[in-house]
Amino acid sequence: MIQEIDDVEESYQFVIITEHEDDSYNGQYFRGNDWYDHPHFVMGDQHLFYLPIDEESGWWQLDNRDQEVEGFDDYYNGGYSYGFMGEISELNDCIYFAYTDVCFEFNGEIAVEDPSLSGLPYLTITGHSDDTFNGIYYQAEDWNSLPHYTKSDRSAHWYYYINGEMDDGYVNFWQLDSREQDGTNDWYDGGYYGIQYPWDLDEEFEDGTEVLHWSTDDYIVVSIDMNQQLSNT
Repeated sequence: MIQEIDDVEESYQFVIITEHEDDSYNGQYFRGNDWYDHPHFVMGDQHLFYLPIDEESGWWQLDNRDQEVEGFDDYYNGGYSYGFMGEISELNDCIYFAYTDVCFEFNGEIAVEDPSLSGLPYLTITGHSDDTFNGIYYQAEDWNSLPHYTKSDRSAHWYYYINGEMDDGYVNFWQLDSREQDGTNDWYDGGYYGIQYPWDLDEEFEDGTEVLHWSTDDYIVVSIDMNQQLSNT
């Protein structure tokens, strides 16, 4: 049976972008760390953020560089639109952006006791000795064409990593990490679990729950929402 989730309240925000002439910017962006003390959303390598000019106006901009890594600057490879206040509610219309109309749909901020109300496939992790890695992870964009789940604030990521070479008897790994990337980096500051064969979520989580002996020597409990379609390797 699927693990019951008690006393959990999560808030999540995301923006869906469509109609951008560069299709790499179309998709679902989740709320990340604030940039310039204003909202910032991320989808893999793509970033939607607000760059203020003064207290009354600024730009919404799209770019494919991680400013937390490269340093903050006026980046807009995906274009920009001027004349906004930086309110997230502004992102709910088609806007002249990047020399064409780009459409934004914002889901609002929804606090839910039952994460299934989000409409997104999710999993929960408990039992990790670092509590920052415990909690609810929603299915997000694939990393390196493989499954990737993230907390609503993208402070932690659960993702599938293929090493390509045998390492201590294992080739494939489920990994936990706190950093943004595209899934090609072998990062696991929250530990990992090695397996010899491709992971099939439906097969391995037949009853919705699996206990994994994690590399941190924790026995973490991973519970999958089996009622929603999941990404398999």
